[in-house]
This record gives sequence, C-alpha cells and structure tokens, in this order.
Amino acid sequence: MTAALVLAAGITKSNSKFSPMSELGGKTLVRRIIYTYQDAGIDKIVFITGHKAKSVEQKNSKHGVLFLRNENYAKSDMLGSVKIGLDYLQDKCDRVFISSVDTPFFLTETVKTLLSSAMPDIDMVAPVYEGKTGHPLLVSKSTFDEIQRYTGDSGLRFLMTLPALKKSFIDVPDRGVFFNPNSDYAENDLNEFVAALPPKKLRSQVRVRLSDNESFFGIGVFEVLKSIDEFESLNIGCQNIGISATKARNIISSAVKVLGFPLIKGQSGGKGVGGRTYVTKQGYELMGLFEAYQNEVTEFNKTAFEKYFGDYKLD
Repeated sequence: MTAALVLAAGITKSNSKFSPMSELGGKTLVRRIIYTYQDAGIDKIVFITGHKAKSVEQKNSKHGVLFLRNENYAKSDMLGSVKIGLDYLQDKCDRVFISSVDTPFFLTETVKTLLSSAMPDIDMVAPVYEGKTGHPLLVSKSTFDEIQRYTGDSGLRFLMTLPALKKSFIDVPDRGVFFNPNSDYAENDLNEFVAALPPKKLRSQVRVRLSDNESFFGIGVFEVLKSIDEFESLNIGCQNIGISATKARNIISSAVKVLGFPLIKGQSGGKGVGGRTYVTKQGYELMGLFEAYQNEVTEFNKTAFEKYFGDYKLD
C-alpha cells in the first residue's frame, strides 16, 4: 500500500501571505492536497501538525485523513516531522509520498505518474520540471531506517546524495511540483499560475449510515472507534482525527442507546498515560460489517458516478 505524508507543522512566517488554511483557486491549500492524493487513489493520508494544529485538524476532520502532532515544531525542522510520520507508517505501507503544504499545487496526474514509475528495486522517485526537482517525493520503505538515523541539517536532500539508494527522476509537465505561493518568484505570476490550474472537478460524496428512527451509526462513529482502537486512547484517538473527545463520547453514547451494547471500555489516556480505552468485541463485529458494507457501496457509487457524470464539466 502507498500512503501520503503531508508536513504542516511549521510556523507561518510573518511575511507570508498564505497559511495552510488560506484559499487559492477555490480550495484551501490543505484541502487541495487532500483531494489531489485522494483522486490519485491514495487513501491513507497523514498530516503532521504543530503550529495552529487545532485549526487544521478540526476544519479537515471530515475528509478521512489522520493527524499526528509534532509538539516540538518550534524547534525542529521538516525532517523531525517526517520522522514522526514514518515512525507511525512503518508497518502500514510499502511506500510513502512526502510533501509539504508549502507546495500544494502538484497535480493528480503527477502523483499517478510517480506511482507508475515506482519499480520494486527503486528506493526513491522524484518529479522534475524543467530540470528542477520538486515534490512530492515517493520513498520506499527501504529508506525509512536511513531517514530515521539521519541527524544532519540537509533535510530530505540528503537522500539525493546517498549512492546506495536507487533513485529515479521523472520529468513531468507540472510546475506545481515546486511552486510555493509564498516564495518571492511566485509574487509576480501567482494569479496567472492559479488561473491556469485544471478546472474544478465534480466529486461524489456518499455517506453510509445505519438508522432506527434516526441515524445512529455512520462514518463518524466508525472513524472514532477505528482511531481509539489504533491508539488505545479516547483522547489521543480523537485528537488524531480532528474531533473533540466530548463530541466522540456523545456520538458513541447515542449509538449505544440504540444498539444496547457498549462499543468501548476502559479509561481515557492510553499507553503510558495511566489508562487504556479499547473497542469491545461487539464493537469490532459491528465495525467489520459496517466497513465491508461501506466499501461495497463506495465501489458501486464509483461505477455509477463515472457512468452518469464522467464527462460532466463544471464552469
């Protein structure tokens, strides 16, 4: 499986015109990156947050992404955030796209091109536009330990200098791989660049819910339970999907009233924090049924959407 790691922890400079939640071309920088990866078929997307973390997390909590915090963001560089993400993804994927909210304009076609160029014996794939290497980088699991061990100050650029790593540089017709809207060079042609971006894309959103007289179990409850199970903590699990623990308790409680059995047990806190919260056996069974049902509905929806709206254009 291929995942995506997006760095969004740094402090926005005082002279920067755009923050991660600024809107350009009809989307925030964060939302643009999420859609780009999702349209390329990347479902596991992890954001590393830090400065103004709650704003980024809460405003994007409904888009199926995970948030991990770099609590030391003020003193660490981007590589510190990369290490946090790779530590989490170590046993969850074979390859990872690494990008930053500073370069949000690379295209879905570029992501697909890099994916198709990722041969089993290649450790890193990078896009190149007019001789300049950009983002996202696609790194193989074989590089994870090397990145974790590195303590220098060259950031991910050090990967370019390692002769043992097999690298592939792919030319792409995509200036977005290095276009930073806060850079000096962007100031004069930002409007022209944004105007030339691909047109708006129509998307389908189908949300599966179980209901009695009213809906009581949907993707929201499912994602909360999934995150609690993964992090063995109500508080940490909720933080990592961008919702409050209070809201999570409320939606779980509403579901339990209808179901008649508990979905979680234990105490908030988790590993090393004085307690453990976990999903009950009946909760697991319900999650399994719901996930299978949702996946089947999603696949049907993709086919139907393409049939009826595949050629539909937005103005």
